[in-house]
Amino acid sequence: NAFPTDTKAELDLVEAKCKELGVNVALSEVWAKGGEGGMALAEEVVRLCEEPSEFEFSYDLSLSIKEKLDAIAKRIQTSRAKLDNPNKPVGVFMLCGPSGVGKGTVCKELLARNPQVKLSVSATTRAPRPGEVDGVSYFFKTKEEFKRMIDAGEFLEYMDVFGMNYYGTPRAYVEEQLALGNDILLEIDVKGAMNVKKIAPEAVLVFIAPPSMETLKARLVGRGTETEEAIARRTAEATAEMQLLPKYDYMVVNDVLTDAVNEVETILAAERLRVSRRTDLANFCKEA
Repeated sequence: NAFPTDTKAELDLVEAKCKELGVNVALSEVWAKGGEGGMALAEEVVRLCEEPSEFEFSYDLSLSIKEKLDAIAKRIQTSRAKLDNPNKPVGVFMLCGPSGVGKGTVCKELLARNPQVKLSVSATTRAPRPGEVDGVSYFFKTKEEFKRMIDAGEFLEYMDVFGMNYYGTPRAYVEEQLALGNDILLEIDVKGAMNVKKIAPEAVLVFIAPPSMETLKARLVGRGTETEEAIARRTAEATAEMQLLPKYDYMVVNDVLTDAVNEVETILAAERLRVSRRTDLANFCKEA
């Protein structure tokens, strides 16, 4: 039943109901400045609290009215996502491999077929390649901007590649998507993946490998953006990176693109079925 919206006394009843459900929201103060918008949020908070998956909610009373409303709205969004998908997501899912192996193409196809997977956009100081868009392909930064982000602790991981360019994973977007219960895909180099694994040991690591080193070199040459010296350096680096394969959870050979994407999807599906992620099994075991 909808709550009446014409008196403060009735709002106080809603606030009391919220407190009974373990939700601390100063709705009277919100109502004083937010009008019916505050009541609509109050009703939504109560509705969510009455769902099987209850949550606690509080915010800093020193926040401005807009910040309070934003805080309530964000918490509701997170709760809705968790109610829609009660099982634990895979979380951080990394596709890694040497430069030129086709990680970007595999990621693009995977995302097109799996809208519930969100891509973490990396930051870099290298120049954009033809067709790349700032904020979509990468966040393109100057070295000065990138270093300021490092000093501010804004990266989950970052690397100085070949002493030429920085690459890094901005922390904020990853944390936001995980809080919403989404899977977050990182297209990342091999060493960067090892750094993330130290911070998030539960992350799933998939190594995208070339069919052969000859094929990898041909792909690098085919880009038309690398000097002979850069190609030789990247090929040597790829040989060293292949030695880290035992530290990965899975390996997929990117020979035929469709086959590679299908295999990555199979890995994702299997990870979602892990007992540790199946929160619905708790009720199943109780019923049994």
